[in-house]
Amino acid sequence: MFLSSSGAAMFGVTSGANLRIKQNPVVTAPATAAALPTYPDTAGGLENLVGEIFRASKKNDTATFNALISSLSQPVPAEWFGNTFGDDGETMLQQYPGAGPRITSALQAFFAKLQNEKFTQATAQKHEASCDDNSGELIYPVMVMRQRSVPLYELRFHAGEKFYRLWALAYVDGGFRFVGELHPPDFRAGPPKLVGPSYKSEDSSKEHEKRIRIGVNVSVARLVNRVPPEYPETARRERLQGTVRLHAVIAKDGSIRLLRVQVGYCSLGEAAMRAVRQWRYMPTLLEGKPVEVDTTIDVVFSLRS
Repeated sequence: MFLSSSGAAMFGVTSGANLRIKQNPVVTAPATAAALPTYPDTAGGLENLVGEIFRASKKNDTATFNALISSLSQPVPAEWFGNTFGDDGETMLQQYPGAGPRITSALQAFFAKLQNEKFTQATAQKHEASCDDNSGELIYPVMVMRQRSVPLYELRFHAGEKFYRLWALAYVDGGFRFVGELHPPDFRAGPPKLVGPSYKSEDSSKEHEKRIRIGVNVSVARLVNRVPPEYPETARRERLQGTVRLHAVIAKDGSIRLLRVQVGYCSLGEAAMRAVRQWRYMPTLLEGKPVEVDTTIDVVFSLRS
């Protein structure tokens, strides 16, 4: 699992490096703790839970600390991923680290590190909208994949201008659960079964076509018709710029068959998708026969251009 510090810079926030927890701390045998309170499905509810974790840690109340951490690492049913992400539920489930001692141990180590380094000012953000530039470049691509309006939460732990982040949590079966560091799955993770506004697909009989992977530079060289994206007025007002990274499958005839945002703000991502859907490439041949191409497309938005 990844627990990231100072994720992608947004609106002047200083960014930093990622932290991968590699420790193997000993999980203390659970002592008896008082019954835990019920926290509401709100950002304030999650912040209250985290506050109780830090208070228990400061008081050396091991029983309460472990019980609260264990509540975050309770099992998330496979059905939750299917209900939330539809046909992509199975590949999203593969990002879930599962419940049990390993995830509990990692969360214990993470919160202990936050306490030791004094990153104890926690803020929770409840992400609900499919398109919201405030979700940032990494969270929007996940939000737009949802088939139901299930909120996802991000936690940030601040010390001055720096912060660690914990993504993603959801409210499942009456409590907050860590559901994995969710990100858009690779089309190559399995036969694509894609629906919804973030995808462009033709008939499902083509889903098992032979496909090759090529790099972004090669795909650019084979581009024969490039429709430039329009800079969204919303993004101009918000002073947003940067590179939108798209994952695409190019059909045998050079048209765009499958497309999704991997990284990008919503307003820029939607503009990039509208433009790239109209792009055309030279067909790619393998042993003299046309094949589909799996590739990455970068669309750059600059306020100075």
